[in-house]
Order: sequence, then structure tokens, then C-alpha cells
Amino acid sequence: MSQYKEGIHWQEVEPTLYSPIEQGVVLLSLAKDKKAYKLFYEFLFTSDAQKIFKKYGYISL
Repeated sequence: MSQYKEGIHWQEVEPTLYSPIEQGVVLLSLAKDKKAYKLFYEFLFTSDAQKIFKKYGYISL
């Protein structure tokens, strides 16, 4: 992603100018490999995952 430059390919927007987008996650019972999906779902709530989210600009509410 280093080839993308601020002011050319993207522009940061002042957080006071918009409402945050609320996102969620669900685990569907139709998943074929339920074990793998469940492990990923559980990972999303770990401190390691939270660090990754923060690195890419997501905030926890």
C-alpha cells in the first residue's frame, strides 16, 4: 500500500465532519467449515485483532 500517497490517492477527513460507520460481524450457521469460521470469529475479539484494527484506522466504541 506504500504506493498510495495522501493527497494524491486518498485524503484524510476530519472526524468531526462525519458520523462513524458502525460495523458488525455475524457467524452464519450455513458455513461449510464451521470450526475455521468460528476460530476466525473468536479471533476478531482478541487484543491482537484489536491492534490490527487500530493500525488500519478502526476504533473501538
